[in-house]
Amino acid sequence: MRLVQEQACPCTIEELNTLLPSEEESFTVLAKLMPCLIVPLTAKNTVMGILVLGQGKSTGLISPEILEQIRIIAPFAAMAIYNALLYEMAITDMMTKLRLRHYFLSSMNEAFENACRDKSRLSLLFMDIDHFKAFNDSHGHSCGDFVLIKVADLIRGSIRRGDIAARYGGEEFTVLLPDTDSKMALLVAERIRRKISQADFVYEGETVKTTISIGVAELMYERDFTSESLVKRADTALYQAKEQGRNRVVLAE
Repeated sequence: MRLVQEQACPCTIEELNTLLPSEEESFTVLAKLMPCLIVPLTAKNTVMGILVLGQGKSTGLISPEILEQIRIIAPFAAMAIYNALLYEMAITDMMTKLRLRHYFLSSMNEAFENACRDKSRLSLLFMDIDHFKAFNDSHGHSCGDFVLIKVADLIRGSIRRGDIAARYGGEEFTVLLPDTDSKMALLVAERIRRKISQADFVYEGETVKTTISIGVAELMYERDFTSESLVKRADTALYQAKEQGRNRVVLAE
């Protein structure tokens, strides 16, 4: 990728081979594609990717006119990738790689409107790591950050592709479950709770453990006239889980 950036213009696999050893892994992968042209997609002086054209074709089939069109189009493609990466950074918590609170709230409003329109199911999980302040005080904030990352990984691995997991703030997490009733949401919540309570987090050679409390709420059309109502019910269920002893799942009334 470095050499492609230095070239900063379309090149053939043969031209790249004169600069990059043939045994180099990245070159081997490119060579297997049998490209006739490799186009760097550069934005802000950074290669965002490469465009591989004409698999198995001869370079002679690409006319000067087409080459000029490629040179014109490539920067636009690179900028589109760059903007997409900026957007991803703007909606993602850099530590846990989950969505940020503002993205969750926006998605929550959209999912609420869709569910009300289609009369479909919608459920929400609110989660909070138990005694996290005491955990930070006893193990240190760097260990606490490590646990946040691992907990986020377990949450992400327990939900479907279309579900939205977010870091709501501090040690609080949320999961939005479209097309999901309370029965299925409880199963998801219990799976997350069990995985976290059973996990051994090894930090700098020391094994640490933690638990999580979860509140679950399903959209009730006769009660939830706004998305804020559903969020409040899930949050209240989480508070009840804390009050009942933590490390448990409570379904909102």
